[in-house]
Amino acid sequence: MYQLALTIKDYKEDIHLLEEVKKSNPTNTSWEVLCNEIVEKLLKKKINNEQKFSSWEIYRSIMNQIEPDECQKLCQNNELMDLISQMLQEKNKDVVYSKNIITLKEQGHSFLFSDKLALWKGDITKLGVDAIVNAANNQLLGCFVPHHLCIDNAIHTFAGPQLRRDCSIIMNKQGFEEPTGYAKVTRAYNLPSKYVIHTVGPIVESQLKESHCNLLRSSYINCLNIADDLHLESIAFSCISTGLFGFPQNVASMIAIETVINWLYENPFTSIKKIIFDVFSDNDLQIYTKNVIEFDKTCNENDIIIPPRINTSIMVTPTEIQQNELNRVIKFFKNATHIIIGAGAGLSVDAGLSFMDTKLFSEMGYPLFEYGINSLYQTMGFEDFKTENQKWGFFAVMADYMRYKEVNEHEFDTYKKLLDLLKKYNKNYFVKTTNVDGLFERSGYDMNKFFNPQGDFKYIQCSTPCSQDVYLFKPYMDKIFENINPLTFEVPDSCIPKCPRCGKEMTQNLRSDEFFVEKPHMVMAPLFTKYVEDAIKNGKVLFIEFGVGGNTPIHIRIPFESWTIQGENTMLVRINLDKSFLQSKVPHTKYSAFHTTGKQFVEWLWNAMK
Repeated sequence: MYQLALTIKDYKEDIHLLEEVKKSNPTNTSWEVLCNEIVEKLLKKKINNEQKFSSWEIYRSIMNQIEPDECQKLCQNNELMDLISQMLQEKNKDVVYSKNIITLKEQGHSFLFSDKLALWKGDITKLGVDAIVNAANNQLLGCFVPHHLCIDNAIHTFAGPQLRRDCSIIMNKQGFEEPTGYAKVTRAYNLPSKYVIHTVGPIVESQLKESHCNLLRSSYINCLNIADDLHLESIAFSCISTGLFGFPQNVASMIAIETVINWLYENPFTSIKKIIFDVFSDNDLQIYTKNVIEFDKTCNENDIIIPPRINTSIMVTPTEIQQNELNRVIKFFKNATHIIIGAGAGLSVDAGLSFMDTKLFSEMGYPLFEYGINSLYQTMGFEDFKTENQKWGFFAVMADYMRYKEVNEHEFDTYKKLLDLLKKYNKNYFVKTTNVDGLFERSGYDMNKFFNPQGDFKYIQCSTPCSQDVYLFKPYMDKIFENINPLTFEVPDSCIPKCPRCGKEMTQNLRSDEFFVEKPHMVMAPLFTKYVEDAIKNGKVLFIEFGVGGNTPIHIRIPFESWTIQGENTMLVRINLDKSFLQSKVPHTKYSAFHTTGKQFVEWLWNAMK
């Protein structure tokens, strides 16, 4: 099986990420005396008075240069590790806590989310926050240069050797260097923060390029995603990629502020309450101070209306009005002879396969960060890959994630519970969906009662096309995964699929342009239409529409309304998070709308009818 960059779930057990760090008991001994004792133990000899005077520099030099294997051995010496912990905590007593850092709104700023952002000048290793962000290198093992002034060196020094040990465990398991724009997280050990999030920012060696800016945005996005996944409330960013990495400070500052604001807008239910931009120099402070004023002008909170949104991660009981509507639907469901399901993108989102999800995309698409792509939605129609080799590597990984990768049982719940209800009440059903992820098939639905006019990730086709044939992608994917470069997704020329008929380039079998091969999918069209027309003529029909938007209304939205109006014993149930899509021409007596997720709606049905 191919290896991709690790996510939290892949390494959290290896480094005991969620276990609380046990701090050493306070001591009355000064850190200098402790440091002398530690250095003697490390050097395995007594040190003279001159060495005692510089014992901290000696200790730091040893810690900077220690190799991961030796670091692992050192961490097994409990007595010495306890001394190191006591010394570092004694030396780093002057902690500044997040609650004591005022927000930019409290300083008089009025841009969007200024109440969650703060600017602070000082040593990031002294911040008492949930997580600090380390500007790391691609090896993710820290800086090996003694007394180097980079933030990576400082964080590893004051966290203690456990940090390098954990980073080494992660990187050994990953097997290749960390992608730029990606991020990992470890415990912070002897730092006053709980976690350290390590991200690799772009290196600007000469002229600043758009790809550098895109990668820097991804670093901020992925750090915030990790903090949100861990349900953290505060995070402090160092100045990623500036300094030795050569990124112009002013541009980096603008990208940092803009990206954080955009992320907060897209994640309204995040646990994060405070985001601190930590600067170390007066120059950086002046740059950030100047730039936040610009956001007061261009992104003022008084000029922006944020629409109300529903927290879809929380299951709730229906309101009285919803319950009354639900009772109507349940009654019709039980008496219906036919159930016709129409599923749009919203139902895939309920299963954790959202085209807008930056967290999902970061797992499968990190080589595309440099193109400014952070979600699957942004890949639609994208063709500007560096090479065809990289394009097919990405296509294979994406198809594997979206079509074959094992999905957690709870993510299948919505599909399976709906199917269980159909079976329990012995309902004749048919499914039409514009989704291409195969979740209905993977959940056990009858494929003889399934119509998908938009294609399927499991097929590829001739790009010309020279015929109406489609081909299973899986055999090609298996070959690609044997040879893929996990850092870039480049594959050898021999792995690029060619049309078996004409030898030309192939492409995904997804409806995106006039070259889409629809014939294999459209064979179900007349069967579906006949099924619906017969059902309307001879039975009692319930149409259930899940998460259908406005991109392709001709497939589900318009015909479902038309059929409901046309039939005498019909009812349309429409479930959507967007209220604008709940409007309908269907008379109220034949129509019911739910402003919620498909997952929540099925859960309500399940609880009432199981």
